[in-house]
Amino acid sequence: MTQVMKRVIERLSRLPEAVQEKYASRWLEELENGDHSASGNETLWIGGRKPTPEEVTEAVRKIKESRKGRILGDDLTIREMMEEGRR
Repeated sequence: MTQVMKRVIERLSRLPEAVQEKYASRWLEELENGDHSASGNETLWIGGRKPTPEEVTEAVRKIKESRKGRILGDDLTIREMMEEGRR
C-alpha cells in the first residue's frame, strides 16, 4: 500500500461512519465506472462530460458578444476600469 493510500485511510478513519460510507461509495462507483484519469487529477465537467471544441468556441463567442457595449455605473466601461486600476 502506498503512503498516500495510508494517509487517505488514516484521515478517513477520523470521520463519522456515515461520511466514511459516503466517500467510499462514491470512490468505488467512480472506479467501477472508469471515472478516473491516469494522472490521478480529476476534472469535473458541467454536465458530466468534456465539452467539444465547437462548444468551447461557441461559449467564448457568446461571452464576447454579451460584453459588447456593457457599461458600469457612470458610463464606465470595463476597459476604463482596468486602465484606472493600473494607475
